[in-house]
Amino acid sequence: MVWDNHNRFDNWGLAGQGWILTYIPGIGNSGYANGGLSPLGPTGTGVSTGTDSIGPNLINYILHPSWEVTYYKLDIAGSTAEQVKWIALHSEPLSTIILTSIAVAIVYFIVFIGISWYVFRRAQVTE
Repeated sequence: MVWDNHNRFDNWGLAGQGWILTYIPGIGNSGYANGGLSPLGPTGTGVSTGTDSIGPNLINYILHPSWEVTYYKLDIAGSTAEQVKWIALHSEPLSTIILTSIAVAIVYFIVFIGISWYVFRRAQVTE
């Protein structure tokens, strides 16, 4: 695949962040806000994009509503023993991350409530 600034894929395929982590419950992708690249790697505040981090992300958004979260990947092919090369994949506002996490949580809640309602409705209780 060809990488550009408008999608989450890069030319190394699975070498970048896993886009599916955005749409399943859990920790999600890791990115950095309010930082940049240093010789040691990405700097700034670490931000997880999953449903497990809705609370901390809401607090960070209240304190810093203009934060942009940048995702990086380690370029193994371009790195040497002395210098590790990081590549910025893309950036998105913290508000987008929060809304996506909340939407994923609501969708999973509705799906599992629907499944459990159907199963209990069909179950025959014997005494």
